[in-house]
Amino acid sequence: MCVFAAPCAPTGLSAQGACEQDGVMVSWDPSHVASFYSLTAIGGNGDVRTCNSSTNNCTLSDLNCGQPYTVIVTACDGNCTSPPNDPFTFQSVPCEPENVTVEVQCETSSVVLSWNASEGAVGYVGCAETDQGDMLYCNTMDTSCSIQGLGCGSTYNFSVQATDGVCNSSFSPPEQRGAVPCPPANVQVRVRHVAGMELAMVSWSVADCPDVEYMVLLSGLILGDPLAGIEVTSYWTDHTFFEFPLPCGTSYNIRVLAQDSAGISDLSEAISGTTAPCAPENFQAVGNDLFANLTWEAAVFASEYTVNQVTAGERVQVCKTTSLTCDGIEVLLSDLELTASNAVGESLPTRLSGSAMGRRRRDLRESHMMAGLLEIGEFTSLVSFHRSKGNRNVLTTPKLKVTSVTGVTLNLEWSPVRGASYYTLIVREDTSSRPPREVLTIYDEVATVTDLKTATRYCVVLSAKNSISQSAYSQPVCVTTGVPM
Repeated sequence: MCVFAAPCAPTGLSAQGACEQDGVMVSWDPSHVASFYSLTAIGGNGDVRTCNSSTNNCTLSDLNCGQPYTVIVTACDGNCTSPPNDPFTFQSVPCEPENVTVEVQCETSSVVLSWNASEGAVGYVGCAETDQGDMLYCNTMDTSCSIQGLGCGSTYNFSVQATDGVCNSSFSPPEQRGAVPCPPANVQVRVRHVAGMELAMVSWSVADCPDVEYMVLLSGLILGDPLAGIEVTSYWTDHTFFEFPLPCGTSYNIRVLAQDSAGISDLSEAISGTTAPCAPENFQAVGNDLFANLTWEAAVFASEYTVNQVTAGERVQVCKTTSLTCDGIEVLLSDLELTASNAVGESLPTRLSGSAMGRRRRDLRESHMMAGLLEIGEFTSLVSFHRSKGNRNVLTTPKLKVTSVTGVTLNLEWSPVRGASYYTLIVREDTSSRPPREVLTIYDEVATVTDLKTATRYCVVLSAKNSISQSAYSQPVCVTTGVPM
């Protein structure tokens, strides 16, 4: 039983951030005759902290972030305890911002950061830091801000910190992004007929960044056939153009990437188009040199057809039409040839002699091989097939030689073939199963094949090609790659 009056309830409570301790110091007015004080703080998430003090303040450390804490303080003197103070609540240090998103905007060399709001925060600081320690900032009271002045080619760690005006939260985990180039702009494609083949010249504007390289991605269908697809990529180049050889009658979609030391850009807008049509097939005549009707099969992507009379090296137009017939022709049939055309160009001619004699049917085997669809397990099949094509416009078989094997890299060379426009090089593992193989198109008489497996036997064959003919494949040359040290 207390003889003396109990201390009065503490009044005048206040809280001041103890930032380095992730806590607060709670103070109050001294209570008369009190010898010590007991404090209990209860967080909104149920976290409970206690403190006993002989002075009129108490520091609470390592509090849960972003929580409202209700404080109860009583004053004691011996065995007598005062009533608790009037309700008092403080907010702990804000939590680090969560769900930070980073959107780099290459056009303006800036980044937009956004995040979820932190309880108790009155402001935020966004930060971009390079590996060299250079810093860029943005300040806001909202949940997003923009940082300007990113250096193209630099990589940044982006993070966000919340503040309650006194103490700051920890920084959010860093999100690494690079200030990559914008997708290449002004992508253009020009298809031209050169040396019996279709060449697609792709060009684009130079990126406004230093040390940029580019890659072109091409996909398409040969003759509109979904089973005869093409997917080709260029190598990385610092030029702003690239050329692809394409079969006739091919549709394509082309996109371009840019990269620098910070990473790879988004894809450019797709450019679509077609090559010139292939030579029409089944060119036939019904009648004679006095009067004949001509017919032929449609060529994919052709918009019109032209029949010419060819005599003494001169071509005289006989008929031009968008249909598949020409009627009432009164010329010497053996002098006729037919071409298909579209806005891109004109096909090779198909000759008519008598009643469709001498017409040339297009061999689709070449197109399918370019599309990577031809499944041939043995090189001997390749050799025998091309030898069976006849002797017209024959290309000689190139003589292939492996000049060196360095680790997992093969260096090869061969003798030039007269009349060849390019060469097809096939590399495969020398196993009894049907392994994956690499098919390369080469426009030179040397080649380097990299990234092969170690200690593996490979066989290589080579064929010379132009727009209308292909040589037999060379006899396989087999070598074994090196063993890593």
